[in-house]
Amino acid sequence: MSGPGVDARDGGSPLEPRRGVPTEARVFGITGVFALVIAVIYGLTSGPEPAGTVALAAAGVFGLALAVFFTRSLRDVQHDVVVAEEAMEEAGAAGEETDEGLYLPETSIWPFFMGLGAALTFAGLAFGLWFIVPGVALLVHAVVGFASQSRDRASV
Repeated sequence: MSGPGVDARDGGSPLEPRRGVPTEARVFGITGVFALVIAVIYGLTSGPEPAGTVALAAAGVFGLALAVFFTRSLRDVQHDVVVAEEAMEEAGAAGEETDEGLYLPETSIWPFFMGLGAALTFAGLAFGLWFIVPGVALLVHAVVGFASQSRDRASV
């Protein structure tokens, strides 16, 4: 969003505060700290079983790494999107043909089925082939459906 007194690099949008940490970074930072605290508690109370402690600590470190990543790079990505949208609007207003870039339908059901297919496939690693086969079939079907829907903008 642009306009007088709005700087996209500062996060000047109605949805984000002008300064501070992006919402995504806060969510992953809080989750990472929580996982590390639970890892310490679990490590002190679980006795000689280290696998859970290591898994919780790894989840905490991963969450904090994502928080740092989002803090450093998300504002630049948002600024790039704003600049690209403004350039497309200007080209469209001038009557020029625009390359609209990547288009993903916003109201598609296919991502749900992709997630379900992936969940079935990964559950098959524990439960066997009778979960893997339908999971892979559903996942492939959903990816093909989403790809074809993203090419056909009129269906949305």
